[in-house]
Amino acid sequence: MKPNHFELETLVGRALPTLAQVLTAADALRAQGPSLLVILSLTSDEISGGMSTLLVCDEGAWLASTRRSTLRARGAGDLLASQFLARWLRQDNPAACLSGAVAATLAVLEETGDAPELRLVAAQEAMVRADDRPLTLRRLR
Repeated sequence: MKPNHFELETLVGRALPTLAQVLTAADALRAQGPSLLVILSLTSDEISGGMSTLLVCDEGAWLASTRRSTLRARGAGDLLASQFLARWLRQDNPAACLSGAVAATLAVLEETGDAPELRLVAAQEAMVRADDRPLTLRRLR
């Protein structure tokens, strides 16, 4: 399941201004069925600046952060989810799946520039070589 921060707040029926509250809400949602959550566009009092994505699963919780993109192309969340799934199906290292998916998504956003649509074909090589993109991966638990 891949809600963004706003959608997660809607699913649990309350504001989630802190990372601890987001983690608690993710655990509550996971208890209802989905074993894995990727929370996109995460914002909280403890996170400033860039874009953050949170993965919560049986193996733990990780926060991937990178610089904020000002690009307006639609579909980045779906792209990140597909990149994560592709990696998850090949391996079961959750942290590597998350960091690779975030890096590949960032690579496509950089290649897209100001275009209104994601430039997936033009960014194929960048996606393959995306692991050199700057991001911070932090294990939360």
